[in-house]
Amino acid sequence: MDKLDWKEIGIRLKEQRKKSRLTNERLSELVGVSPSFIGLIERAASGVSLENLYKLAQLYNCSLDYLITGKSDAIHSNNTTKFTSLMAALYDYDDDEINTVIELAKLLRGRVEVRQIQE
Repeated sequence: MDKLDWKEIGIRLKEQRKKSRLTNERLSELVGVSPSFIGLIERAASGVSLENLYKLAQLYNCSLDYLITGKSDAIHSNNTTKFTSLMAALYDYDDDEINTVIELAKLLRGRVEVRQIQE
């Protein structure tokens, strides 16, 4: 690859945002940029810093390599959308509420494991 294909990067970013069911406004809050900037990078009208690209990769639970080159990796899966949606849903929760959700998830996981052993 001789140089970055910003158009393809923008397409992948928009695709990931839509899969995650995030609006430009919501994504901009999560990343710390303006909604118009999200539109600019998705249309390849502007580049994006490595720091912001990293934040987007973390939010979408995919690698920087995937966002830059389009090459899929083990992290990038169908569960990415569910995970990102959960993160977005928890965004406004305070620490106590998030800890409660984590404890509930652990309890549910334990019940599933017990049920699988019994079957």
